[in-house]
Amino acid sequence: MKFGVTGVTVSGNMGGAAMLAATLDEMSVRYPRASFRLFSISPKRDRARNGDERLAIVDARPVPLLLVYLPLCILFWPLRNIAAIRRLIVAIPFFRQMSAVDAVIDLSGIAFVDGRGLPLLGYNVACCLPALFLGKPVAKLAQALGPFDTQPNRMLARFVLARCATVVARGERSLSHLRELDISDAQCLPDTSFAMSVSDVHKQAVQQLLPAIAPGRQLLVASPSEVVRRLSAKAGIDFEAEFCAFAKRRLCEEWDIVLVPHSLGSGTSKNNDLDLCRRIVSTLSDDRVHMIEPVEDARVLRAAIGFADVFVGCRFHSVVAALAMGVPSLVVGWSHKYQEMTEMLQPGAWALDAAHVSAASLDEAFGRLVAEAPTLRKDIADRLPDIRRRASCNFDLVKVDET
Repeated sequence: MKFGVTGVTVSGNMGGAAMLAATLDEMSVRYPRASFRLFSISPKRDRARNGDERLAIVDARPVPLLLVYLPLCILFWPLRNIAAIRRLIVAIPFFRQMSAVDAVIDLSGIAFVDGRGLPLLGYNVACCLPALFLGKPVAKLAQALGPFDTQPNRMLARFVLARCATVVARGERSLSHLRELDISDAQCLPDTSFAMSVSDVHKQAVQQLLPAIAPGRQLLVASPSEVVRRLSAKAGIDFEAEFCAFAKRRLCEEWDIVLVPHSLGSGTSKNNDLDLCRRIVSTLSDDRVHMIEPVEDARVLRAAIGFADVFVGCRFHSVVAALAMGVPSLVVGWSHKYQEMTEMLQPGAWALDAAHVSAASLDEAFGRLVAEAPTLRKDIADRLPDIRRRASCNFDLVKVDET
């Protein structure tokens, strides 16, 4: 079998890389001779980073994807079953690669959400429409979806999702949004990356990256996010300053701090957590504050997070990584997707809104987290096997083109 994958990259965002790693492993169990084609928005970087012989990288850069391939699908949609039109389209390398797969697995972590802007909405459509145009079954595996209260989001979401062979919500709120859209056969399952494995080799690799923790001190691992920083700024909050004030108090309480950038973009990208983490380390200027330098391996980063006594995260999949390793976690987020995920494993209110976060609110929630950490660790340990099993069920829902 040949599977196409959309919505993620090998490099850059380690949440996407974690979902991709889980997909390659799980689908290879079901189809031992399977091969995969990743339709990547960063093909050059992904080819340099890709070390998996099962995976080929197909050029799906944003400009041609949104300005050429997607418009062609829309323009010729009514004529898509005409053989001459199909031959014309498949002469384009992108479509030729898509036509060769038996199914497409879309791993977009969040899609068709009101208020995220037209470019992202266009990308959400482009992850699925070329495959649908060519008659390929599309499995949209566990992701946050909705709300669908605004146009054109509601119209486009209904058009695309109703034609997918599989639609999986990542939580009950996303599922309820899909019900409102009349996507009645949608299912609810945990994030696919919960199915990603971490070996002893990855844990040993991390030991060379982490600092030695002095006796009597504990380890706080944190994953600040540029997305959260920007959203907080829109609400008049200096997230960076508030986080630094929070971190200084932890240093006075005998905590060591390790920052783990979980999205490794560059420049002014919203996916550049590296510069934010570096500025925080510089501001704190304490030898008990460290940052793991860029590691483009989702399994190694998960193993690193697993050494924490407690975790504070802003990137969704950094929190998945912590919970998957059994670490009590506090979240600073901006969407229903955070609370949906944490509630599965860690009972209670452990998600702070980026639009209202402050050093004081972090202090209060962190104090509760530390106090309840032993109980939370047990809760996570009790629930995690079932979450992993159900995350694996995502891949049982991938339908293939048998023709």
